[in-house]
Amino acid sequence: MELANTAYQAASGTTSFMALDFSDLQVDCVTTVMLKILDGKCKMGNIERQFLSSIYDVTRFRESYLFGNDIHGVIQMARCGRGDMIREEIHELRQEAERAIGKPAMKAFKRMMRDRMTELH
Repeated sequence: MELANTAYQAASGTTSFMALDFSDLQVDCVTTVMLKILDGKCKMGNIERQFLSSIYDVTRFRESYLFGNDIHGVIQMARCGRGDMIREEIHELRQEAERAIGKPAMKAFKRMMRDRMTELH
């Protein structure tokens, strides 16, 4: 839990770990990983999921290149336990985003996030 709290502090800008100067593409990567977590296709452990969820909670207010603001309502519904009702929508949104972003960019983003998370620990 301590790592998750530190991650949230980092994500919200209260530590020098990360200034959240993410590019628009990186903001879209965060949202895409959030969709992947909610889709049940994410292979991350719980700590990593909490970390990315904390990052998402901060970056969701940033403008997105791929997504409109309605994506955040879909994610919120799924996080509040209504994911079964919109599972197919989440799955389709994730797949579309992954195709638009591309594997090399997503892999680079995940590697960057793993490296930054390692810096916390």
